[in-house]
Amino acid sequence: MSKSKKNKTTRVSLSPENFIRKKSRSLPIYKCLINKNWKEHGLPNIFVVRRHASGNVTFCVYMVDVFCLGVKDTIFTCNVPPENIDDRIAKGDFASKMEEISYELAHNIIFAALEYAEEYGFRPHRSFTSTTQYFLEEDNDNVPLIEIKCGTENGRPMYINNGCETPDQAEKIIRQLEKTAGKGNFGFILRTGTAESFDVDLDINLGDDAGSDADLRDYREIFAAIDKEDLEKEISCIFKEYLKHTDHDTCDDPELANTAMVLADFWLKENNVINLDISNEYMKMMRDDFSSVKIVEIGDVPNSLFPALTTGGKNLEFDFLNTFTAIYSPSLSGSDIDKQIKWFAEKYGTCEAAVYLMALFATNCNPGSMRATERLCSGLPDYFLVKLLRKDMEFVVSPPANRKDARKRIMAMVKGATLTQFEMMQFIICYVVCVFGIRNSKTPNLLEIASALSELMKSNTLNYSDFVTEMISIYAETRQVHAAIMEFFKRNPAN
Repeated sequence: MSKSKKNKTTRVSLSPENFIRKKSRSLPIYKCLINKNWKEHGLPNIFVVRRHASGNVTFCVYMVDVFCLGVKDTIFTCNVPPENIDDRIAKGDFASKMEEISYELAHNIIFAALEYAEEYGFRPHRSFTSTTQYFLEEDNDNVPLIEIKCGTENGRPMYINNGCETPDQAEKIIRQLEKTAGKGNFGFILRTGTAESFDVDLDINLGDDAGSDADLRDYREIFAAIDKEDLEKEISCIFKEYLKHTDHDTCDDPELANTAMVLADFWLKENNVINLDISNEYMKMMRDDFSSVKIVEIGDVPNSLFPALTTGGKNLEFDFLNTFTAIYSPSLSGSDIDKQIKWFAEKYGTCEAAVYLMALFATNCNPGSMRATERLCSGLPDYFLVKLLRKDMEFVVSPPANRKDARKRIMAMVKGATLTQFEMMQFIICYVVCVFGIRNSKTPNLLEIASALSELMKSNTLNYSDFVTEMISIYAETRQVHAAIMEFFKRNPAN
């Protein structure tokens, strides 16, 4: 053999797949990202990023379903500039804002979802088993264990069809759940671009009535295949069950509340119940009034409630928002909310934030308890949020002569004022209650009012934060569901 041939070496470069399988764990973790709404929707999109010595990055994206399917799909990109992460977020189906999390949390979410899915016979996507699982650290004691809740509130699986599965694939998933979880022990959500759902408990599902060609992505096609009279009977049964579980417009069964929301939306649209002229008139009035208020962006928490508190920090803010959200939750009972507020007060003491939550709960969940609200408010400085609570009580004691008078009195509160996002959110709720008189399901034109408020939030013309938009939307949709149910029984007394 010649000398030149003897000294010649061949450099073999690894394919991206082999690099991830064999070498990627040697790179340090750069950062991890997740969509902010993953807990609510149960569908985390997790970016795990490792950094090369050159400054370039390799990253894998894990599309996870903590409610049912585990790891639905994965993609990877090797040895690219860090800016490519933002490009991937912009180009991919990751519209929700992303936030940075620890690798330990990312790891635990992925493997908890895998374990939960395996209980019901679902295996991870082949790209995970063949390649991207090796981009993660080994699942052993070296990674601290973080408890991740999978399934719905009661631990049952909930299949969410967000368009990733074909109708045939979705039908197979439903059949698998019927075998492993049992009929009535799981739910599914059907999507047509918005959060629309239907619960498998209803017997209006992919059984004999719907047929094998039913398109799971459009629940209207499923409903259309059912006899109208039978469908109305089923709707009546669900609505009655919803009312049994409802106290002050809040339902203590999350899946039942979700199902009632879908049925209400379907029934309202199919029967053209909402007067769009009136709804549009209300929406224009609210848009004109709300857009006249100057907003300053200061996060999601009401900073005025925390000035004298030196302990708690970010944990306090997080716990405050969780407790505040519980007060407006359509799926928590009054006793559940009361327990949450007491827990907050025990943890942080009777600080201004805790007293405000107590006063807000007294006003929202027991409007007749003005003495309790006033007693609590008397211990707080004259913050704008406290003024709103007092204004609400004022309207109860001294009702306005008409809507014009109510509107004048409520808008006087914000004349020349600058509000934070949180204050604006509470002002909107107070405005709707005081101007339109929304205190129960018998309010005239409640459907049109709730629809106008909901559509105004969807339009995003007022540029409120995601938190404000979501909270106001929940408030509007909850009242619309209850009003729709009352209207249904009014039009169908025989049911």
